[in-house]
Amino acid sequence: MRKIQVLLFVLYVLTQTGCAVMHPGTESAFSVKGRILTNDSLPLASCQLDVYKKKGDRLVKRLDVLPQFERQVVIGPGIHEYYMVISCPGNPTKFKTGIYKLGSTYYLDHPVDLGEVDLRGGQ
Repeated sequence: MRKIQVLLFVLYVLTQTGCAVMHPGTESAFSVKGRILTNDSLPLASCQLDVYKKKGDRLVKRLDVLPQFERQVVIGPGIHEYYMVISCPGNPTKFKTGIYKLGSTYYLDHPVDLGEVDLRGGQ
């Protein structure tokens, strides 16, 4: 009887381990905040925040953001390098951030602070 219990336990552990390997964590997330400055005299309705994975420069998320924003962004599992691009309708200027290693829970509680995002385009 003891051998059967041990065998069942081992089979259970192997099954659960296989599930964990086949279906690892499905997503990660981070928070980002900032304030967008533009030449417009009227407040902007919304702008666009694009999140790119550095490896392959692949767009992974596109979000609408207000001029003063703090958003949570869901990304793929694991810690990877990302950058963000902010643009506004009718404004040719775009803002590209530096590279961030995102995917740990740290950046959920401590948002990536982009500060003042200047899209005023001094040309």
